[in-house]
Amino acid sequence: MATAAWLAGAAAATGGCLVALSLLGVGVNARPTQPMSVSAADRELAAVRGDQIASTPATTPTASPSPTPSPSQQALLPPRTQRAVLTSHAGSVVVKCTGSQAYLLSWSPDQGSQVVSVRRGPAPVVSVTFGTLHGLMTMRVDCQNGAPTLLVHSVHDE
Repeated sequence: MATAAWLAGAAAATGGCLVALSLLGVGVNARPTQPMSVSAADRELAAVRGDQIASTPATTPTASPSPTPSPSQQALLPPRTQRAVLTSHAGSVVVKCTGSQAYLLSWSPDQGSQVVSVRRGPAPVVSVTFGTLHGLMTMRVDCQNGAPTLLVHSVHDE
């Protein structure tokens, strides 16, 4: 009888430990994140680089001179949009710059990190703060001359 009780207690303790360990990676109140599929990652990278998606047949563009807009026409043109994938030791972001306005298209924590806060934009400066085992790491992005510029700030726990 004592052996059966000991075995039941050991099984319950093992099950409780497994549940606790599975929650450590996600956090108790955190929403689980879904990994990106390979095709979704390819589409996102193609959009950032300006490539065509692999399933689309490639065409060879023909060269034709394009007229240079006059200064008054340039003022009427919409600002140029640039996208970039920026990475850090805690995660990565996909950001779009339109003129001086930044906008976070997506963000993804690395394994062992979780998203603490997001300032998506559009705004002059956007940011994502990741919580890591060693503290907080913030990725701030602004658009200088229409191009995304990354500033990483870490606060380490002592």
